[in-house]
Amino acid sequence: MVERGTTDQLRHIGTDQLERLDEEEADGRVQAELRQQRFVLALRRAESAGDLVDLETLGTLLPEIIHGEPSLDRISRVRRLLEAAEQKYPYSAAVLLGLLFATDELGDQPAYDRVKCRLEELVDNGAAIALSGDTSAMAARVARGTPAEAAPHLFRLAQESDPDVAEAAAEDLEVLANSNPRDSNSVFAYGFMLVAQGRRADLRAQLERLLALEEPTHHYHFNAGQLFMLAGDADRGRRSLRLSLELARTEEDVADAREKLAAFGIDAD
Repeated sequence: MVERGTTDQLRHIGTDQLERLDEEEADGRVQAELRQQRFVLALRRAESAGDLVDLETLGTLLPEIIHGEPSLDRISRVRRLLEAAEQKYPYSAAVLLGLLFATDELGDQPAYDRVKCRLEELVDNGAAIALSGDTSAMAARVARGTPAEAAPHLFRLAQESDPDVAEAAAEDLEVLANSNPRDSNSVFAYGFMLVAQGRRADLRAQLERLLALEEPTHHYHFNAGQLFMLAGDADRGRRSLRLSLELARTEEDVADAREKLAAFGIDAD
């Protein structure tokens, strides 16, 4: 059984950076303002740290706010970030979606055509949902198909009491992780699912994949450290969990890192 930490890890997968405000009861103007605020916050964080969650947030929000965005300079900044992110996360449909809209708004037709072809390739690989001519509908469907959105959802379904639902979700999550080997969100969610199912041997087989994803962020080391410890690689586990404390940017991250260090009996120093 996975300890409370599993919920902590999954809140890092696409949810912990930005507060989820209740927009259902807000009017259209307030919703637009909230989206702008989330977009500006994600841009600021992406420029300072470059976490995939913030980059994918930029990608999925850009289609919603672009027509009310007065600054082509800001769109150019987003484009540069997403072009760099594409090299690191080539399977992220959300990153490509943002690039699609940014290049279109900036009038770069060759770049637009290239990105659209890349998105269509992801569709063929099952990593995104098919594109349509309706850009707003396309944005919504692609966003639901991104690893950052799909991974925690599939993880939760894999814990369902209905064995048919749990089995199908577990299979889908395995496919997602194998189809997106450079996406830490998918790999982490799959790793914690293996822990929840008691599949420690399968988890050990994922360690090389985790090492290939290493990046100097709290998010990576907080999750990877626990998986290394649970897989029996104590040396790497201690190293990553200590680094997660060093790299923590918020009080909540510091508290989470200290809690996990204590849970595994690791000295923080």
